[in-house]
Amino acid sequence: MDLNELLEESRGGILSLARRFGITGMDIIGSDDGCEVFDEGGVFEFLVEFAPDASFSTREEFQRELLGLLGRYVELASAEDLDGHIRRIIIKESVPE
Repeated sequence: MDLNELLEESRGGILSLARRFGITGMDIIGSDDGCEVFDEGGVFEFLVEFAPDASFSTREEFQRELLGLLGRYVELASAEDLDGHIRRIIIKESVPE
């Protein structure tokens, strides 16, 4: 199963996790199906908006839960984590027009 199929199949579980952890916005910003670094066969990168009061441990737990659901390495970033130019590009592309 490729990463797009896995995402589609896992969509309900991802949305359920996002609600449980108080995620206010989430979008996939990248994936690599042929990642040689990780034996799992792929990496997902998500742009995530946590509630303002979310702790670091909440972010870590959400990442672990996503990894368990998807069976793939998961990287999380918030808009604040991104450099200025890259942030503008990613946020523009992640918001439907």
